[in-house]
Amino acid sequence: MALCLVDGLLGSHQMVFLFLYLQNYGISLVAYSLLENLSMGMMMFNPLFGFVTDRFALLGSKRKAYLVLAGCVGAAGYSTAALTSWVSIPLGVVIGFQFVIEISNSFRAVVLDAMNVSIHNFRNAHAGSEKQMSTNSALMTVFGAKLIGKVLSNIFFGAVYYYFRSTFLFFNAFVALISVAIACWTVELTNSPSNGTGPRGSFSLGQSIRISVARVREARISRLVLADFVSALSPNLEAGIKFFMVGVLKFTNTDFLTRMVFSEGFFLLGILAMGTVLKKVSRKSIIRFVFASNVLWNLVLIVIINHYASLFLPPFALMTLYSGIFALLLEMRIIPFVGVFMDNCPPGLEAFFLSILMLVVSIGRNIGGFFGTILFSLFSVTSTNFDNFDKIIYIRSAFLFIAFLVLLSASIPERRITPESPNTLAAEPQADILHKSAIIGDQRLHES
Repeated sequence: MALCLVDGLLGSHQMVFLFLYLQNYGISLVAYSLLENLSMGMMMFNPLFGFVTDRFALLGSKRKAYLVLAGCVGAAGYSTAALTSWVSIPLGVVIGFQFVIEISNSFRAVVLDAMNVSIHNFRNAHAGSEKQMSTNSALMTVFGAKLIGKVLSNIFFGAVYYYFRSTFLFFNAFVALISVAIACWTVELTNSPSNGTGPRGSFSLGQSIRISVARVREARISRLVLADFVSALSPNLEAGIKFFMVGVLKFTNTDFLTRMVFSEGFFLLGILAMGTVLKKVSRKSIIRFVFASNVLWNLVLIVIINHYASLFLPPFALMTLYSGIFALLLEMRIIPFVGVFMDNCPPGLEAFFLSILMLVVSIGRNIGGFFGTILFSLFSVTSTNFDNFDKIIYIRSAFLFIAFLVLLSASIPERRITPESPNTLAAEPQADILHKSAIIGDQRLHES
């Protein structure tokens, strides 16, 4: 939990780089949008990171040592980027530092997710009929810790950034070193069939892929993943929204801080709400509600963009409220989705399986990001001209509506679905599932 809290404390670095690019380099909307999408593209390497940490030990450890390595690399990247306050560094070099930081953060996130799944599998081996409650509790603890860390980091950012500027990145470097210290004291969960987490390190990359694909088919969650992928394909307009707030609404770093803290407050509200809602409402109902709400709430953004000057609330309050509700919907969507993935994760492939599913969504987000960048250019949306911004939002709404239609036909299991009896809610031993998944994967390979 402490590692998740520290991971959340590093969330402010994206805002530091945004103001660094705007104030020091005068970067354009299209350029920043492209850079933001390339930065998110670092998640494309997550399955490779997951395979490495599942398969290979570093200094006798498959989790702790990689956390230490990621923390050290991140601290070095933050410290070097912070020198822009005293040294004239070319923009390309600063972007390179940010990419190194994003890679180290992605690696750490993959390892943390794998550790959480291992603990989740171990708890579920002794949870009896409370498996879904155990899953939800674990997810709320993880997301809650990250969220608290992010809120604290954003508050600190807003309070001191005016005085420190890019040297604020030294704070991120210090936090990264704290993660190294915590990782050194972390007890790594050993993996064996007896403790319910299964064997680890015995599968090649090809076997890992076959087992993961077989598990997705057995759990019947392929259409759920497809719906999430189509939703992610929608044009990413976050860069345009940020530039709209800076260029048109004249947001300052303090305004951004208030907006972020308000959004994180809605995140926290979403986490607390999920603890009650998931006990009474099915995952399917929640996910369908969120997908439908995303379509409608996306249309609200059009009203704000076109009529912000004549609405009953001031522009700052409108954008803050929009961000908060959007954050709440996002949180309500994440917990059920990740809960389904964790419940059906093969033991021994914790990092790889979760990363490969997230990769599908990440690919969609990257395509959607570049799609958004192209649309900014085609519709002549710049940092000072937002006349056609609403047309791009309509296009995004169309993608979100298609994703909702795909979701209506998707199967969303409430608990783990076993290969032999897909309609039962009882989970079979973890080692047996892994063994059967491997056999099924090999059989399908020979058949093809």
